[in-house]
Amino acid sequence: MGRPFPTPWSASRGAPLLEGDIDTALSDYVHNLVETLNNNYQKVCLSQPLPSTDPTHKWRPGDAVLVKSLKPRTLGEAAFSSPQTVLAVTRTCILTDGQPQWIHASRVKTSPIGPSQASDQADDISGEPAPGTRANKHTRVDDISEQLLVI
Repeated sequence: MGRPFPTPWSASRGAPLLEGDIDTALSDYVHNLVETLNNNYQKVCLSQPLPSTDPTHKWRPGDAVLVKSLKPRTLGEAAFSSPQTVLAVTRTCILTDGQPQWIHASRVKTSPIGPSQASDQADDISGEPAPGTRANKHTRVDDISEQLLVI
């Protein structure tokens, strides 16, 4: 572990110190230590570059984005949410109208359609997908049972 750091009141320095001398020596030692630490801190702070203020992402308030879900998904379930509008941004995070918490920019991607267009393309009453959207590749159970009744 090595030798202990020599202190002004150690026994190897000569005559034993009186109680008042120990308090004086200790306060001088602490004062010098704090002064040295402050000088070193200033030198280190001046040598460090200032933090960047440039954003790490391209989104601005009003943009439409998709947010990746962190919960486990089943087969065929979408990894990203429906389009959401960006309300506020920081250097690394965004706030959307769909979620109350800040979302890290690595979980977000640009939406191919705006949030208002997404609601316009919702399925109509018949259950058929709107024009221009992909139909579900999985067959519904009701469709299979109807086909079996016809046969």
